[in-house]
Amino acid sequence: MRKIYTCFTCGTAYDLEEELAPSVCPYCGKDIIFEEPFITSFDDRRIHVDPILPDPNWDKYDVSFHHAKAFPAHTRHGQIRRAVLSYTDAALAKKYYEDVFGWDIVPAKNVDPNKPDPLYFAATGDGFDNWEPMFPSFTYAYLKSENSDPTGRNPKILVEVDDLADILKKVPENGGKMLRAPYENVEGVTYAVLEDTEGNPFYVTETPKDLDWNAPENQVNFDVREYPQMYREGLKNQGKVPAYIGRAPKKFPEQDLHGRLRFGNMYYKDFRRWQKFWIDLFGWDMIELPGSAGGKEEGAENPTLIVATGPSYYDYEGLVPGHMNIMATHTDAETVPDIEFVIEIRMTESPKVTVDKILALGGKLIGEIPEADNWASMFPVADPFGNVYKLWKCPDTRTWTDPESGWKGMSEEHIDKLSLFWPPKSF
Repeated sequence: MRKIYTCFTCGTAYDLEEELAPSVCPYCGKDIIFEEPFITSFDDRRIHVDPILPDPNWDKYDVSFHHAKAFPAHTRHGQIRRAVLSYTDAALAKKYYEDVFGWDIVPAKNVDPNKPDPLYFAATGDGFDNWEPMFPSFTYAYLKSENSDPTGRNPKILVEVDDLADILKKVPENGGKMLRAPYENVEGVTYAVLEDTEGNPFYVTETPKDLDWNAPENQVNFDVREYPQMYREGLKNQGKVPAYIGRAPKKFPEQDLHGRLRFGNMYYKDFRRWQKFWIDLFGWDMIELPGSAGGKEEGAENPTLIVATGPSYYDYEGLVPGHMNIMATHTDAETVPDIEFVIEIRMTESPKVTVDKILALGGKLIGEIPEADNWASMFPVADPFGNVYKLWKCPDTRTWTDPESGWKGMSEEHIDKLSLFWPPKSF
């Protein structure tokens, strides 16, 4: 019998067949779960639990269960703004990500695609005309030649900061390194390449001083209580959006998140050292994943974490379009593995369909496709250039009305109706 289960602690709700019902909440790991019969629709559920509010006095190093903190407005400091994937064959890289994941790929600004090793910009989901993501919980990517990085490290993430000079001074003071001094790329943007305490390399760039905080991607209400109204009255009624130099991004299909870059995964060796580096310098917010969601037992010495690098909903999905949250995993390896990405694949077809396309274009399947079909089902693959990431197939319990995957294509009347139930009224 199909039932709807609602967690008393965090308010997460999901519908499953009774024999698949979890004994603890897969999100927060607590064991008080309400249940009700599934009658006609998940959206018609009767039980709504008010999740706990973020605590402004929360110890920033405490990773036990709490909801995402409130990040300050008008700053992108510490946000992972772009994924970066390197290639050795530009034409193959473009074809691979277009054919396998449906990405929309154009040359970066000021780039001649006919010259060797062009820098590409890729929309992995819906975007505004200025090529900023339109919806939370996925990010855009750069495709760049391995030859363009003299450090040989090929960092996988780009972190934005308020003050580049300040960060360049503080990173060595906090145990990190500068691998490449500030330089200007072909787009005319200044970057540096840094390394954290664990050996993770990353790009860093400064938020432009003339950034328009009224641009659509920045017009977000940092209070999640107002999200439906913000969407209706904010993003949808913006004035003209500055167009990208090439063309507007394509229209991605509704109710299909195939190919979206959803999360990153970073590895660490020394938890306290790694945690202090990223929290002190960039203000990240961290909670440990419960065992039921692919983590470890509560209070583990080296926990598996989910990390908000910017404003997020209470369930740690992104709230603001255009930044990436990550997971963090302990490793005993002598060399810390590269940062990996989690890319969603179509929930209406077998993962083998995507894997077959990957293999046909020179990529690899690492291990086997898992038989399970649940929220923690991920498996690693590699593209033709050795970039490793994990594919995730969402189970068919998705409702498409969750903030991070809903709202797209909905009528204003529907949005208004949802706002009666989401977020819960005690917020």
